[in-house]
Amino acid sequence: MIYTLTLNPALDIVLETYLIKKKEINTTALKSISIGGKGFNTSRALNCLGLDNIALCFYGGTFKGYAEKIIKEEKLKFKIINIVNETRINLKIIETKNNKVVEFNERGPSIRKKEISLLINFIEKIQEEVYFFIVSGSLPKNISETIYRKIILILKKKNIKVLLDSSGLPLYHGICARPYFLKINLKELLEINEIKNSKNFEKTVFEIIANYHKSGINTVMITDGAKKAYYYNGYDFLIAEPPVVNHLYVTGSGDTINAALVYSFINNFNAEKTFRFSMACGISNLYSSIPGKINLMNVREVEKKIQIKKWHI
Repeated sequence: MIYTLTLNPALDIVLETYLIKKKEINTTALKSISIGGKGFNTSRALNCLGLDNIALCFYGGTFKGYAEKIIKEEKLKFKIINIVNETRINLKIIETKNNKVVEFNERGPSIRKKEISLLINFIEKIQEEVYFFIVSGSLPKNISETIYRKIILILKKKNIKVLLDSSGLPLYHGICARPYFLKINLKELLEINEIKNSKNFEKTVFEIIANYHKSGINTVMITDGAKKAYYYNGYDFLIAEPPVVNHLYVTGSGDTINAALVYSFINNFNAEKTFRFSMACGISNLYSSIPGKINLMNVREVEKKIQIKKWHI
């Protein structure tokens, strides 16, 4: 079994219009409604890859029943920790004239101490065989920035491997717990290490990655949107050059990569195959308006176009 964790889920609504006009009524077409948040996006991708998983999350408020209905229709397994306050709603509007997406994301609800205790208690009492636990995403209000560190340490005591993907202080504290996988984007890496671009930029990036590995993190993958990605597992420093893909739906690509990393580990892929497959899954996510809903035929086609080279530090 694999678990994903979403502490700040959302009801994601995607609308499409020709052009957003100020001071006028904008007519839109509904493209999709789905449950968002990094963990849910990853669970969706895991389903597409045929891996049994459970999406663990906080959820509450007016649309909780509707959210459960959507999740069941998608055939996602889930465990909801009930909260009193309203789960957020995210609105994405596609402008077809300008070929861009305008996003409006709520910050998220305030979580009560009792609700946090229920989550921790559930994690501590997990008894079934769990291969991986994917900890990712932003935090709602009133949760300590050390929560991911606490969760990772609990899971490590249970010999459960953890993949971490977050940002800011929750990422920093999570890294201190030494998860098995660390997958973040380049902006986050630079922020928590307080470094900037330089002539020896790639060398600096790989030195940081190598230090993470030495500290106890088994595998590190750094992405940078449509640009280069970096990978290190203690043996090979790899750089990937992704192909150019002109699609709008960027939400969920990193989450899909998380699913692919776990899939690759379970299937004993070597470093290059893991890196190529994970990148291909992330890129394939761009073809879908529902984050994590990937097509394996697209993945196979994209894999052929990804260039990977070894880098010697």
